Amino acid sequence: MPEMTGQQQQLLTAIKQQSLEGVKAALALGADPNAYDGEGKSMLGRHGNQAGLLLECERPSWLGILEALLVAGADPNLPSDQRFGEYLLHSLSQHSLLPAMRLMLDHGADPNRICEGDTALDVLVLDYSYEETCNLPAWYKGRVLPEYQAAEHDLEDDGNRAIWLVSRHQRGWAMLRQTGGLKAWELRQGPITGDLGLYADVLGGLFTRYARPDAGFMASLGGALCERIARWARDYQLPDLLGYEARAVREFDYAAHLREGMAIGAAIAPFLPEGTKMDIAMPTRESIAAACTLSDHYEWNRDSQSWEKTLDWRAHLSPEWFGPEPAGRLRPVALVQERRA
Repeated sequence: MPEMTGQQQQLLTAIKQQSLEGVKAALALGADPNAYDGEGKSMLGRHGNQAGLLLECERPSWLGILEALLVAGADPNLPSDQRFGEYLLHSLSQHSLLPAMRLMLDHGADPNRICEGDTALDVLVLDYSYEETCNLPAWYKGRVLPEYQAAEHDLEDDGNRAIWLVSRHQRGWAMLRQTGGLKAWELRQGPITGDLGLYADVLGGLFTRYARPDAGFMASLGGALCERIARWARDYQLPDLLGYEARAVREFDYAAHLREGMAIGAAIAPFLPEGTKMDIAMPTRESIAAACTLSDHYEWNRDSQSWEKTLDWRAHLSPEWFGPEPAGRLRPVALVQERRA
C-alpha cells in the first residue's frame, strides 16, 4: 500500500471518529475519497465498518458522511475491501439499510456487481429467506408488511428483529429491482439440466437450474415462440414491485396470464430433454387481496400432456396466519405517527 498523505490520514481519522465536519474538511484539503488504508479498506469500506449497531446506518451523521464521500467522488463500485473483493452495497443490502442503499444507487452503484458469486439482490434474498424461515412469527410469514418502528432494544428479540428485517427486505428488494438489480443466476445462461421454471417475474420468464436457458435451446424454440415468451414476461404486473394496492396490479388478469403461461409451457414441452421437470407459479386474485406474497404452483405432466396443481398458496401457511394479529409486537410507522398526531 502507498504511504498515506497527511490529508488522507486526516480523512481516515475523521471517518473512524465519525466526524462529519472532519470528513468534509479533509476532502476540502484534497484527500482522495477512493484511497485505501493500510489494511486494504477503501474510505467507503472503512466508513461501513464504523456502523457497529444495526440502526447505526440510519443515523443522520452516518448517512451524512456517506453522502459527503460519494459527492466528493468516492466510487461506489470499487471494492470496499481489496483483500476479499467486497462491496459496500452488498453489506448494506444484507440488512436492507434503505437510506444508505438509496444513496449508493443514486451515485451510480451497480446492483449487479458480483461478490463471492452473489449480487446485492442475492445477499438480500438470502437473509430475507433465513429470517422468514427461522425467526419470523407465523402470523407474519408470506405477508406484505408495513414499515415498522424499531429501537435497538426492540431488535434484541428474534421475532421483533425478523419482523423489522423482513419488512425492510421487501422494500430493499423492490429498490434493487427498480434499479435493474438481478440475481446472479439471471446473469448466466446454461443448458436445461433437469428443471425448467416458467416464472414471469424473472428476467426472460424462463429459468433452468442456476441459469437462464442458453441461446441454443432458445433458438430451437423458434422466433415466434421466443417472442411469445418475452411478451408474457414483459407484460406481467409484479405485485412485489408495483405494490399490492397499485391500480395496475388490481386490474391485471392473473388467471389469464397463468393460462397463457401454461399454453407457452405446453408449446415448450416437446423441446425439453427427457426427464425434465417443468413448473409454473402465479399469484391469484385472492392471494393479492390478502396481501400474501405466495403463489399457486403447477407442474407439467408428460403422460397426460397437461398441467396439475401441486400447491395452493394457502397451503404454505399455518392456521395461525388466518387469525388476528398477535399483540405486543412492533407497531407500524403510520400507526405511531397517527397516534402522535
